[in-house]
Amino acid sequence: MIVPFQPGSVDAKARLITERVSKILGQPLVMINKPGAGMRIGTEQMVRAAPDGYTIGVAVQASTWISPALDSSASYAAKDMTMLGIAYDAPMMLVTGLKSGLRTAAEMLRKARANPGKLNYAAPTGGPSSASPSRW
Repeated sequence: MIVPFQPGSVDAKARLITERVSKILGQPLVMINKPGAGMRIGTEQMVRAAPDGYTIGVAVQASTWISPALDSSASYAAKDMTMLGIAYDAPMMLVTGLKSGLRTAAEMLRKARANPGKLNYAAPTGGPSSASPSRW
């Protein structure tokens, strides 16, 4: 099972899944962390794996929809994957500081469109740059 995240919250959940699936199958399921490049390294490896049913992966909205939408050099899209099931549900929020004056996502989009390349964002596991804030 390819996990396109560094050890941490998603990794911990994937380890629980790996343990449970190994018991159900009666054989080991090996988990491999492949973090980096906004989850693209691991996700691309999963998408390119031989279609033999022996490779599965963990995917989240950021790796399947958001990262390819924000980065045109991504070599995959959500249509290149088959969802086997939902392992767990984790909310995703869009937040900003109170002093920004922004109160809705629509206001944020209007401001981003009016000021190309000037708004910063940060994402813990996805987007063009996870290590530091990026520009929209």
